Amino acid sequence: MKSYIASDVRDVNRNTVFRLLRLGGETSRAELTRLTGISSPTVIKIVEFMKEKGLVEESGAGSPTVGRKPQMIRLNKDAASAVGVILEGEYLRASIVNLAGDIYPSSLRRAGADLQESMTVILPEMIESLLALAHVDRASIRGIGLGIPGGYDPNTHVVNFAPLIRLTGPTCIAPYERALGERFAMPVVVDNDVNMAVLGEYRARALDGADLIYLSLGTGIGAGVMLGGALRHGNTWQCGEIGYMTFMDNYVPGHTHPGWLESRINLSAVREKFGFDPYHVEKALLPDVTDHISVPLAICISNVVSLLDCDTVVLGGILTQSLGNVFLESVRAKVQELCVLNVSVERQLCVDPGVLGAASVVLDRAIKAILSEQE
Repeated sequence: MKSYIASDVRDVNRNTVFRLLRLGGETSRAELTRLTGISSPTVIKIVEFMKEKGLVEESGAGSPTVGRKPQMIRLNKDAASAVGVILEGEYLRASIVNLAGDIYPSSLRRAGADLQESMTVILPEMIESLLALAHVDRASIRGIGLGIPGGYDPNTHVVNFAPLIRLTGPTCIAPYERALGERFAMPVVVDNDVNMAVLGEYRARALDGADLIYLSLGTGIGAGVMLGGALRHGNTWQCGEIGYMTFMDNYVPGHTHPGWLESRINLSAVREKFGFDPYHVEKALLPDVTDHISVPLAICISNVVSLLDCDTVVLGGILTQSLGNVFLESVRAKVQELCVLNVSVERQLCVDPGVLGAASVVLDRAIKAILSEQE
């Protein structure tokens, strides 16, 4: 068992106080002491350290229960920010996110399926535009978080395969990451797009140590899996690739085309079969599209939940949003029929969990580094 040293305890205490400040509004040093169980002198020392780093600011006197008014403090939400980017097959979405999780107006661009053009031409233009329009201090931006389709290995910077962006085999994207980082003089952090989304939804729900499965229905079909508060990647970084699920025994898998499930219920499939456009919804098409998607999706959810014993599944993505409540209720009803476990199927809470998650990965690393600094 690891023996803890003073710096470990210091970092744990600082992170505990920071999490409370980020989740709450105004508070006092006394309230932080009560909520954390950390001694009052230590809390005072931590708050002073955070004030020196610009993470905390005084917000005036509060209302006392007894005695004199306590001095209130709050998180300086604009002390740090990050660019969050999601490449979801056909589209690039990007925004700037601050410490409180506030998402500034986003930029959306059609990117086609050429990863090189997306990373080297379209994305830099989007980021430049965001930086010019956003009312944030450019020096406060700590990096760029990028979510992309396919399993991504951060050790090798290799995407295993992602046919929806024309990657049919292992592809190293390190040159694109490096060029992007050098252009903006900031670090670039990459992960799977739906992994970023489950991180964003997890934060929006203020969960801690819980399980959560996030399913995205859009250009692709994928899942992000949080188990015990930790993001699951898998041995080959392919965890969550539910688009490759199959319910028939004569299916022939491959890296050059979408998986069995994805090829039947993704955005391209419903466009081709029904002429459905999620950006200009024809209400007359909703019942047929709902029936077409909800049954195989419910089977998928039932199988995943039975395997992982997770009681909360969140549906997100452009198809979920455009199909609305009738679709959500249809999936819920079918899951209830198929699954022996009690599972809650819910709509995403976060407006853009992918962008929030991508930016939060960067911010979490930056804050961890700040909080581990010596006084």
